[in-house]
Amino acid sequence: MLTAAAAAAAERLPSIMETCMNLSNDVERLSCYDLATEKLTRGQAAGDALITPESVFGVKGGGARNAPAQPVEREELGEITSLVAAIRNRAAATEVELKNGQVWRLDNAPRLLLQVGDEVTIKRAAMKSFKLLAPDGRFTRVKRVR
Repeated sequence: MLTAAAAAAAERLPSIMETCMNLSNDVERLSCYDLATEKLTRGQAAGDALITPESVFGVKGGGARNAPAQPVEREELGEITSLVAAIRNRAAATEVELKNGQVWRLDNAPRLLLQVGDEVTIKRAAMKSFKLLAPDGRFTRVKRVR
């Protein structure tokens, strides 16, 4: 009987949530659910799911949640590639806005020569950090701002 109830609930699950279920990173998965819930609350159609693994790549959050009793196979992006849309030099650090709308703060901007229109790749690195790879092969650590 419980199985039938679970199956019925799964049939009613909006398709916008399916992307979130497949993310392996806890923080990115939670951020995805938050975005999906916001979209559903505002009445946006489930088919308008502009939530992708790329859109939540690099999102940082609070503490970790308890691990599930049984491991679940989930998708996790290892990297994203996008074009540089804007570069902002702030007093504290340089921020790079990508064409996909994400904004990343560079740790060692003086070593990196970037221009608007450059294709960059952001990869996962050690200890839940990220690095931005420039077209010339140089890289720097980055943190997602938006």
